Amino acid sequence: MIDLLLKILIFPGVLFIGLASLIIEWLERKCVAYMQSRVGPTYTGPQGILQPLADFIKLLSKEDIVPRGADEFMVDLSLVSAVSLATFNLFFIPFTGQAIICFEGDLLVSMLLASVTAALIFILGWSYASPFTRVGALRLVMQVIGFDIVLILMALIPAIETGTLSITNISKGIWSALGFRPLSIIPHYIAMVIFMIVALAEIE
Repeated sequence: MIDLLLKILIFPGVLFIGLASLIIEWLERKCVAYMQSRVGPTYTGPQGILQPLADFIKLLSKEDIVPRGADEFMVDLSLVSAVSLATFNLFFIPFTGQAIICFEGDLLVSMLLASVTAALIFILGWSYASPFTRVGALRLVMQVIGFDIVLILMALIPAIETGTLSITNISKGIWSALGFRPLSIIPHYIAMVIFMIVALAEIE
């Protein structure tokens, strides 16, 4: 049991994902700053590498303000549901070779949960009594629809090659499906890069 918890926490577990997401966010901010002729994060940590962590701490300390006229129940329900579904989606990832929840078709359920999370954010924006948040909510829905198509197509590539819609079975059977041919893995790296870019774009 302790061995299982260590695997979930360390590699390739929660700590690894958290660290990777902080580094990817730092790289994204540096790239965007370069495109806009700015320097990006520089002060927090070496080369500003700790800036995403500082932003996370700053977000936790912000005051929760609900504007007058907003539907407070829907705002709270949307926020709690979005975070809960995003966390629940981690149960489908086979950190230790076997996911906590594993069945044929869990890949589609995982993709659906990601889309529902974005829909809840749309409901959140619509619940505020402001035309600006409603315009932003509509923009988010159109953005998510566009990105979800590419995201699902990239996720289906290994599913088609392994002949299964289970994330755990895909992770176990992808190498045998490729037949250990060096050139056959190149399209998967391309699909992985596209998947990562679209996933980052979708969650902004």
